[in-house]
Amino acid sequence: LLGENGAGKSTLMNILGGVLPADRGTIELDGRPVSFANPAQSLNAGIAFIHQELNLINDLPVYENMFIGRELKKKSGFLDHAAMYQRTKALFEKMEIDVDPGAMVSTLDASFKQIVEIARALMMNASIIIMDEPTTSLTDPEIERVFDMLRTLKAQKVGVVFISHKLREVMEICDRYTVLRDGVMVADGYVKNTTDLLYSKPTYATSGTTSIMSNVGSIRNKGIEVTIGGNLDLGPVHWTTSFNIAHNKNTVTSITGNDDLIAIGGNRVLKVGEEVGTFYLFKFDGVYQYDAEVPEALYAQGVRAGDFRYANLDGDAENLINDTDRAVKYSSNPKFSGGWSNTFYWKGLSLDVFLSYSYGAKVYFGQGYNIAKCATNHGVREEMALNRWTGPGSTNVYARAIAGSSWNTKNSDYFLYDGSFIRLRSLTLSYNFGKKVLEKIHMKGLRVFAQGDNLFLITRYPGYDPEVSSNLDARFFGVDELNVPQPRTFTFGLNLTF
Repeated sequence: LLGENGAGKSTLMNILGGVLPADRGTIELDGRPVSFANPAQSLNAGIAFIHQELNLINDLPVYENMFIGRELKKKSGFLDHAAMYQRTKALFEKMEIDVDPGAMVSTLDASFKQIVEIARALMMNASIIIMDEPTTSLTDPEIERVFDMLRTLKAQKVGVVFISHKLREVMEICDRYTVLRDGVMVADGYVKNTTDLLYSKPTYATSGTTSIMSNVGSIRNKGIEVTIGGNLDLGPVHWTTSFNIAHNKNTVTSITGNDDLIAIGGNRVLKVGEEVGTFYLFKFDGVYQYDAEVPEALYAQGVRAGDFRYANLDGDAENLINDTDRAVKYSSNPKFSGGWSNTFYWKGLSLDVFLSYSYGAKVYFGQGYNIAKCATNHGVREEMALNRWTGPGSTNVYARAIAGSSWNTKNSDYFLYDGSFIRLRSLTLSYNFGKKVLEKIHMKGLRVFAQGDNLFLITRYPGYDPEVSSNLDARFFGVDELNVPQPRTFTFGLNLTF
């Protein structure tokens, strides 16, 4: 739970912990609505609140602090120190807490005191622990000690609400985050680390197989989503609107072994610091205008004037173009995406308009090379045919017409396009008949509507649809093999309630 001082973080958690009453809204615990008049009711429901000011008694040993207010007693009425010690020791062993239950609390540093507070909450069967800025007064080693405890709680399926205004800590320890400002949620997002990224890694054929399923590394996913909305009266028309924007990013954080990168498929790569599904492509660098411009080694391979020029990124003297000249660049994941929903009401008439959008994703036109060649039995894009290279100076963008050559169809950024778009996802016009009409026809409700889906698309992508992909695997998403685009549909109907 993030926010500046005064954002309402502690107030919200005090309500959840039964310290303060809620003035409005509801609390749901495991899908059930609950309310707490005092901290005891919250604790009985499995919610424990660890405040910034720790509730430990320095002059008592750890095990006695674990049972304050719930002391175990013998039949004689005296405290059962042995039983409290053993139960504390058993819990510490289960949670891998390296603290002597018999140690005086006064001898512990701030981080171990936090850990004792957490353990005491677990002793009371807490399934949710609220921690109010627990790292405020801790040193870096102490913070890491508390974080290790939180990771153990996560493994034990204990939920933790971690209140902070330090984004770095949240990114390190939390799975989800919510941002408050002036008591209102303004954003939420997630962070997820995956350490068992699997891939069918190529291997030498002499081993008896060409690939082996391997754990090749780890990735981190993080994202944020912001929604804003409101209601506005435009004379007799009431307008309800909601705008959503989301940013999601994954990063390869490690690769097993000594590999700097792992090429996957024909045009993708796994590389530390890059996204899963990053493109691995030759860089288009124009068109050779004269045979004399073609490097000797490439000329021997059949490259001539009118063929594509690729950047010699490895700088070898012969200007050969091979895998070391591929560039790790661009991603099929958008920089941000979202939607905008609007409803306009006037009397019984309503108009619903929903637009979706995406910005920054790249789409590889997988069949683009086939319909770019002017000397094949494939259909050819008019743009490629009319503007093809015909002689020096005619074009520096389009190749010559030639059959039987694969040089101009290499996996390069020539076939990589901006997949940004705005789409009118749906438009619905409906009318709800009023009470007088319904009484006459003896019905409780009657609604007529007409709806259109995918009515228009604004994009610079030259294919049918930038939102389709031949493969939904995250490693290969964003390849268009002339897939069937999303259909435009029209629906008319009645909703009847008797």
